Amino acid sequence: MANKLAKAIQLVPNLKEPMESGGKRTPLPSFLKSSLAETNRSAETPQTVRQTALIEPESITLSSGTVSEPDLGSKKISFRDGLQVTKVLGRVHQTFILAESNEGFIVIDQHAAHEKVRYEALIQEFNSKKPSQQRLLMDEMLEVSQKNIELLKEVMPLLNRLGFEIDAFGEQTYVIRAIPAVLVDENAVELVRRFLEEKEEGKVSTNLENYQEDVAALIACKRQSVKAHDAMTPEAVTSLVEQLANCQNPFNCPHGRPAILKYTFAELEKQFKRKL
Repeated sequence: MANKLAKAIQLVPNLKEPMESGGKRTPLPSFLKSSLAETNRSAETPQTVRQTALIEPESITLSSGTVSEPDLGSKKISFRDGLQVTKVLGRVHQTFILAESNEGFIVIDQHAAHEKVRYEALIQEFNSKKPSQQRLLMDEMLEVSQKNIELLKEVMPLLNRLGFEIDAFGEQTYVIRAIPAVLVDENAVELVRRFLEEKEEGKVSTNLENYQEDVAALIACKRQSVKAHDAMTPEAVTSLVEQLANCQNPFNCPHGRPAILKYTFAELEKQFKRKL
């Protein structure tokens, strides 16, 4: 209807509100006025839409500020199996890190990744000839249940080799005088208690060949690793990916769960039916 009306107006370009015999203008009917207004708006809209479509945002603006995509520039993060991260894209629900790779893209569990970074740092410290030891400013008293006394005696040589210094101080009481320096921020009593609980449940080995791994896995999980939904700056996200790439085995957390999932570009093409 708007188009027909526009053509009618073109045929009568000097269309005005008609004059009465007394010199007063007779108002146009309301439906005609609204149609004319609609015609004018329709004529202006296409130009406005075209202009808006050309505007491209330089960054993504969130309620908390402007977040730019981490830029690696020409730098690539290289993993041991030939995998290379070419661009850190960001995070999903503040839990999983997305990154473009030379093969396609990868998804990293930030908690599993940070656990693995801490785990390998602990292993390196524990495997040194003499782990650094930090004496406590005040001795910590550890009360041990009757059923765990023999268990503590059994694992005492292992704890001493890691840098702990624990002595008996009564029938069911032990005193902790020092801990491994790498655990200086940990609660000494809680740490040993957790170790005994894990050992009782069969989660920690007393085999001298692999007990360091068990203890390191326990500590890496329980201490302050990045958790799901934790806030991280783009720089911290990139740094975590870089540290993970330096691990001996970056693809699994200390407990064997995946830390990285890889997807090739060919798999994406198949999923979107671009290639058969």
